[in-house]
Amino acid sequence: MTAKIIKLDEYLEEYRWSIARSVAHVMGLNPEDP
Repeated sequence: MTAKIIKLDEYLEEYRWSIARSVAHVMGLNPEDP
């Protein structure tokens, strides 16, 4: 159970960065990868 939660957290972190990059790109910014 704990492993699943950790895995989900890692996935959400990646997803969050993906969204942030997409939004920044649309706004004309060019964010650096973390």
